[in-house]
Parts: sequence; structure tokens; C-alpha cells
Amino acid sequence: MSLNKKKVVKIAIIGSGRMGQRHAEAYKKIKNVEIVGFNDSIRKNANRLAKKFKTKALTIDEILLDNSIDAVNICTPNADHAKISIKMLKDGKHVLVEKPMAIKIKDCDKMIEIAKKNKLNLMIGQTYRFYPSSIIAKKIINDKKIGKIKLAQIHGIDPGFIKGQSKMPKWFGERKLGGGLIFDMIHMVDLLTNWFESDICEVYVPLIDKINKKVNSDQISLINLKFENGIAVSIMGIAPSWGIRDSEIKLIGEKGILSVSYGIEVKVGKKSWKTYEFPFKAKNPTYEHNLQGFVNELSEFINSIRENRNPIVTGEEGRKNLQVVLSMYESYKKNKLIKIKNK
Repeated sequence: MSLNKKKVVKIAIIGSGRMGQRHAEAYKKIKNVEIVGFNDSIRKNANRLAKKFKTKALTIDEILLDNSIDAVNICTPNADHAKISIKMLKDGKHVLVEKPMAIKIKDCDKMIEIAKKNKLNLMIGQTYRFYPSSIIAKKIINDKKIGKIKLAQIHGIDPGFIKGQSKMPKWFGERKLGGGLIFDMIHMVDLLTNWFESDICEVYVPLIDKINKKVNSDQISLINLKFENGIAVSIMGIAPSWGIRDSEIKLIGEKGILSVSYGIEVKVGKKSWKTYEFPFKAKNPTYEHNLQGFVNELSEFINSIRENRNPIVTGEEGRKNLQVVLSMYESYKKNKLIKIKNK
């Protein structure tokens, strides 16, 4: 279902927590898009955002019955992504669903099948590749500024959800709801796959653990990845943590090093460091730089609908990313290297 380029695209947002609000803020910066309403399993959350954005709270049935709604954004807990996506795709609505698209491969396959059958766009919300700092880093890689990449070293410490210290949703600490560090690691899987233009073929995870007994999901990990083009990656991830934030990606190439600190700094090291400018650069990147990533992502979703083409991040890519994440759990459980066969 393509749209006239001047027609207002009508969007309903399902999931009215922190992420639903961030998506709504991004849509407000995109021309010819109307947020028709919000839905949430907790009605007061939908009412709150409906009031804030001067629209209305909707039930799932009201969204399904409203044929004027072109697309939905799904920002619910991870475990609910597939069920809601399938309902909306069956009803004829384009879907952008937050990552991971599902927590089971069979659900990914069902979502992809229905989207294709009904000729609808299914886009997965892998925001990291859309951040301004990620975009300039991708250009540096493509321009061969550091030559052929051999190795990546990554550490990421995220405040996450700790009562009184941060605003991460509570479900993020519940493994059964698809929360936890490893499922969130799907962002890094997608970003690196996009940067390297290669699929992950080997996964080895010697450590998955917790640092807070009150959290029912993984918080700390050491992950090793091998890409089909030979690049080796080591990732140390911590979230939820102690209320601090610290992250850096270092790509080691034959001609130099690329260092990316999310939203803060992008630089190339040879004999000395050269810093690269990018828009929405900030000492505290968690709002403007983060929001611009969503603006870029959601603009792609809207444009893909208008232009009657596949979005950049397809269901098939989302499925591959989930397969890697599930392989991380498998590797740690079995204490072995897991090989991934890519089609």
C-alpha cells in the first residue's frame, strides 16, 4: 500500500512508556505525519501521552477497526512485539516494531510471512545505525580511512533500571518479558553488521551474570563474535549498572584506529588523533543525539511507505539479529562456540 507523497500518514503508537514518548517526539519533527492516538496495557499511560501530544487514547480494537490508520509503532515490552505485530499486519497496517522484533525465531518467520503476503512494510527499530555519530563512522569505514578492519573492542556501561537512579522500564529487568542486557545487545549486533556489511558466523560467550540480586535478568556479559569477512569483535556489556554511563567502540584497521563514543566523539588515530564533526554532538547525548536517531529512523519508515519499497531494516535483518542474540544465550549455557549458518 503506497501513499500519495503529500498525504498525511496516520500513525498509532502502541506502548506508551519511555520509548513510546520518544517515538512520538520524533514523529513531531517529521512532515505530513499525524499521531492519531496511543495505546497501552496500562490505560493511564496512554491517557498521559494522549494529553501531552493532544490526541486520544485508543484500545487495540479501535486501532484495528480504524481503516484511516496507515501504520503502527510498537513500543511494548519485547515479549509482546510479535503478537501485536501479527495482529496489525493481518489488519493491513504497516508496522515499525522496536527491537528485538520477537523473542522466538518462529515468530519472526510468521511476521515476515504475513507482511509479504499482505504487501506491507515491516521495519525493525534498530536505532543505533541511524544515530548521527554512527552515520559519520559508517562513512569513515566506507572511505577506507582506517583501511581493512581486523578487530573491534567495545565496552558499554548503561545505567539501566535501578530504583531512584534512572528511568529504564521495569520490565527490562525481567528475563521472561524479553528484558536484560543480552536482548538489548541486539543493537550492537545490528550496528556492527551494518558497518562491516558482513554477517556474524561465530559466537562465544564465556560470561553472562548479574550484579544486582533484585534484577531477574542478565546485567553483565563478555561476548566474542566472528564475522564472515574475518573481523573479530570483543564486547564487554553492563546494564543495568550503578547509575553511570560509559561507552566506546574501537575499530582496529590496517591504517589506523576508529574510536566512536556514542554521540560525544568520533575520531581516527594514526600518528595523532583526528576528530570528525557530526550534527547533534553533545557532552550528554541521551536526548538530542538520541532523538535525532529516532527522527532518522522513523523518517526512513515513512519514506519507505510513501515510495512503496522495502525499509532499510527489514524483517529478515531483524531475524538474523535475533538469531545471533539467541546464540549468545546458547553459547553461555553450553560453554561452547556456536556457529551460525547464514542463508
